[in-house]
Amino acid sequence: MENLRRNFIFEYARKVSEAHELLAKPGSKYNGVFGKWCESEGISRQTANNLLNLVKLFDKVSDKQAETLEQLNPTFLYEIAKPSAPPELVEQVMNGDITTHKDYIALKQQLEKEQERAEKNYQDYLEESDKLTKYVRGNEKLKSQLAEEHDRAEHAESRLKAKSETVTELMEMNTELEQRVKELESRPIDVVVDVDEVNRRVSEAMNRINSETAHSLAEERRDFAERLNAKDDRIFELEDKVKELESKSGSGKKSFIIYLTPPELSELIEELKNSKFHDAIKNARLIKIN
Repeated sequence: MENLRRNFIFEYARKVSEAHELLAKPGSKYNGVFGKWCESEGISRQTANNLLNLVKLFDKVSDKQAETLEQLNPTFLYEIAKPSAPPELVEQVMNGDITTHKDYIALKQQLEKEQERAEKNYQDYLEESDKLTKYVRGNEKLKSQLAEEHDRAEHAESRLKAKSETVTELMEMNTELEQRVKELESRPIDVVVDVDEVNRRVSEAMNRINSETAHSLAEERRDFAERLNAKDDRIFELEDKVKELESKSGSGKKSFIIYLTPPELSELIEELKNSKFHDAIKNARLIKIN
């Protein structure tokens, strides 16, 4: 009786497939009336689809695999004939490695769980990769800013050194002028020379030069010190802010510093709102550090 039932289903499936070939195509002689034909024969569309899938399955298997499939009950056959059936499990059924419908369903559920875990792991990987990319970009920008500050500090130090050399030259010139004045005082001259006036003018000139140089050097030193202090203060401020954010965020959460201009910040917020991972990152907090 079981063999008769299976043979009937196979033969019935062939006939339904032939009817589908004749009636299903729009523009054909019967202009796509396969659904109406199924109703007239008392066949549900789901049953018709199961039978059509069964014929497609048997059309692509070997004779030996067909013999194995013919021993299975119709419900099991309909299950593995579905287009959504996992190919690796169908292959195991055709090779005789899976023999019962119950084992097939259990393995299918296990495979679906593994696929879900794999998809979740992949999504987690994408999120972590995105976070890492943003962190690297922020870190590179910080390095660039520090390099610029270092270059400016070196430039200021170079200017300070040049000013110091200028002061040294002026001091040497002052010494030479004083020596020259002494030489002039000791030499006999035929004209009246007001030595005190000469000394006074030389002294005023040297005082003016020394005052201007000292003022310029003081400004350079202040500017250089302010740049160094601002650089150190900014680094310490950012490090303290990161620690504060991480201590407030709770276990398992990580804070990142991203250097952005106001337009870049607006663009990042819009990207997060429209991101396909919005649900995964909706608990994230974006804190602006001026």
